[in-house]
Amino acid sequence: ITVNGGNVTVTNINVAAGDLAVENGNVTIGTREKRGALSVNALSVAAGQNVFLDPAWSGDAALDTVANASHLAVSEITALNGNLIAGQNSLVAVGSTADEAVAGFNALTAANSGLGWGESNVTAALYVAKPISFAAGSTGKIVVDGNLTALPTDLANYADNVNIAEYGMLMIDQAAIGSETAAINGTLSLANGSYVGLVNANEGTIKLANTVNVAQGDVVDVVTDNPFITAALSQDGNSVAASLDAA
Repeated sequence: ITVNGGNVTVTNINVAAGDLAVENGNVTIGTREKRGALSVNALSVAAGQNVFLDPAWSGDAALDTVANASHLAVSEITALNGNLIAGQNSLVAVGSTADEAVAGFNALTAANSGLGWGESNVTAALYVAKPISFAAGSTGKIVVDGNLTALPTDLANYADNVNIAEYGMLMIDQAAIGSETAAINGTLSLANGSYVGLVNANEGTIKLANTVNVAQGDVVDVVTDNPFITAALSQDGNSVAASLDAA
């Protein structure tokens, strides 16, 4: 599917679209009233164009689960010069199915008391099971910000490449990414109050990105789905070190 000169909205149903190229226009997955779900093999977004996920919260904790969020599952991001934005109650999965990302999040919540999905907990997430690469000098952005209830008109407040806002979570499938390759070939910015979650966690070092920005004094919560494995950002912030919790 090529979007060139129009806007596309996906709601209610799970849509499998093959390859998706957003050349001129916006793709919205979910609305303020209804969730949406889209899976594609390859995604490309041209400069200045947007893919935005956003369903409103229902206000019912039983319904406001990660399984009921808006979902975008992408086998591979081939070119991202525009913007991929996970707003409120939204989940983006790269290199996996949405169901696998949901299961990964639920495994994290099972291993970490108090962690959950909802308006006052994790509000949006990005699941990475295949490395995401940005071309040198790319101004493309992936924004994970559950405070967003509509497509923002100005993204200047977000740094280039991947941004995880407060109450947003970056999930890394450690088994799929391994220790030799960065999950993000580009820059990752982690805000105060954001999360990094390791799924299929084991001992080892996981390179998050080529460059990771965390402001001095900001706190990023690193969690794993393995109660016997603890993890923390490395001193340079670019990696996560996972180790056996002897306690």
